[in-house]
Amino acid sequence: MAHTMLKTTLTTYGLAKRETTSFHSLISDAAALNLRHVLVLDLRYQEDAHSQAHAGRRSDAAFLLRRQRSARYAIFLDRIREVVRLDKRGIEDDIPAIDSLYFIGFSEDDPQRMELCQALHGLCPRVLQLDIGRDQTLDLGVFENLGTLENLIILNAASGRMSPQSSSVLGSVRMLILDCCFRIRDFPHFPGPVALRELEILWNDAMDTLCNLRSREHMLDRLESLKLTSRIARDLHVNQNGTFLKALQTIDSLRTLELVLAHSHIDEAHIDSKHRILEYLPRHLPPNLERFTFRNGPTSIPYADRWIHCIQDHDWLPQLREFGFFFLADPDRDYEQQGTANEDCLRDGEILEGGEKTARMVREAMAESRRDVRIKP
Repeated sequence: MAHTMLKTTLTTYGLAKRETTSFHSLISDAAALNLRHVLVLDLRYQEDAHSQAHAGRRSDAAFLLRRQRSARYAIFLDRIREVVRLDKRGIEDDIPAIDSLYFIGFSEDDPQRMELCQALHGLCPRVLQLDIGRDQTLDLGVFENLGTLENLIILNAASGRMSPQSSSVLGSVRMLILDCCFRIRDFPHFPGPVALRELEILWNDAMDTLCNLRSREHMLDRLESLKLTSRIARDLHVNQNGTFLKALQTIDSLRTLELVLAHSHIDEAHIDSKHRILEYLPRHLPPNLERFTFRNGPTSIPYADRWIHCIQDHDWLPQLREFGFFFLADPDRDYEQQGTANEDCLRDGEILEGGEKTARMVREAMAESRRDVRIKP
């Protein structure tokens, strides 16, 4: 979601840049949080053509490039310290304090990452956003000195793992967003309930990730809001369907759930006929939900009667106050194709029409049976 705020960018290869811009934040209530100033640290190396050409003529080219990088990095750290110094002293009255940090290219291979994080000491950000990359060990422990963190966003951490040292930071944030973080392993264990209240798992193996988090003792004990978007057919490549349903159902503290199952092969990805997700989902929702939104594609059509039967049972989700049920077109198909002679196009059109009809039937059943529940349009 775009949110206008001040952005200061520091890179390892150039001067600082400051601009007021529409900064894309994954935090849906960025405006409500009144986030005003993000510090972007771009850690990607971009050698200039002159340096590469000069080093390329030398037999010790690799050594020269490393030395140039080291010198540039030292300047980069000095710039960070100066930004922190000015922010702490509040010298620039027209510049709001830095309340968000965004790392691009944060890597375990950076030997100076500890020094980098120490250079940030004194900042009081509420949001930390990390763009990681593949096959990284994510050590959040280096950010322990940022004691004011409330929201943590991790991007593109595919096939990585959490270090045990991450528990201090991971256990202290109220909101965690995992975006395109495929097959993250080794979430830490916690001795007691953590601060986490809001969790968003987007565009990845979201159902598997929820199972992994639920298996970590106390990680989700106080969770109040969950947004889960599964868009790949390889989801649940590790866990059984029944494991996911149980993991979801046992989050008793959950009050808000937005569930998007946006691929047509959800019950084919892992054969578990005793627990077909779309068939058994209505009876495996957390019992204390107050707000529930469900979006799914054509595979939800055969199970409309399951939803309607639950809706008519007033013991089902007795605290429900808001309900949304929507048909989501199969992203693998093009429903806008032209040519009525094409059989595939005709069939897809029928599926689309049937899905919308099914969703409308479920919403109408809720409106008729539970008049105190607000129906999302």
